[in-house]
Amino acid sequence: MVNQVLPLKYANALFLVAKNSGKLKQIENDLGFIIKIFKENPEFEKVINHPGINKENKKQMIKEIFMDKINSVSFNLLFLLIEKNRENLLSKIYEIFTEKVNEYEGIKKLTIETVTLLSRAEKQYFSRELGKIFNKKIYLDAKVNQGILGGIIIRDKMTMIDASMKHFLTSLKNFIKDTKVKKERKKIKDIKNKKSKNRRKKCR
Repeated sequence: MVNQVLPLKYANALFLVAKNSGKLKQIENDLGFIIKIFKENPEFEKVINHPGINKENKKQMIKEIFMDKINSVSFNLLFLLIEKNRENLLSKIYEIFTEKVNEYEGIKKLTIETVTLLSRAEKQYFSRELGKIFNKKIYLDAKVNQGILGGIIIRDKMTMIDASMKHFLTSLKNFIKDTKVKKERKKIKDIKNKKSKNRRKKCR
């Protein structure tokens, strides 16, 4: 598991540099582009993250692929991570950096899960209504989850609103189960009380 402290430090420093230079979106796009290249070329990512490969060789590969394609700040970040043997932190730095950019721009990223893919109009509706609730501009990541049977699940990093059919049925099942248990307990209690009353009558 990646330590959260180091990526946060790098992301904070990068955010300050990007904000002061007026290049927040450009650097965010750069990092997204780099991550995309790594995902599309897993062998290349393995080489860059491999601790046994010479740093200068790694830098040369970075130059050949990213030179003139990304901002100098993004480029220098890659070199710095290689120099400090922190290459594996890049994805987490990007995640934290993006969150900070969104927060700075008043954007809240939410994931919404539905049984079928939302239409453009439906996404716009949910974005608008959720924007009213959170008082922020909403960036909505729509996903299909057929396991929820119906309804929706809305998630952000800290909370989850589960209005799915599966959740409803599970809650209903638990409610019925709890009701049965309570009835059985009451029945047992009534029987015990009745026996106790009968014993007291006999003693009289």
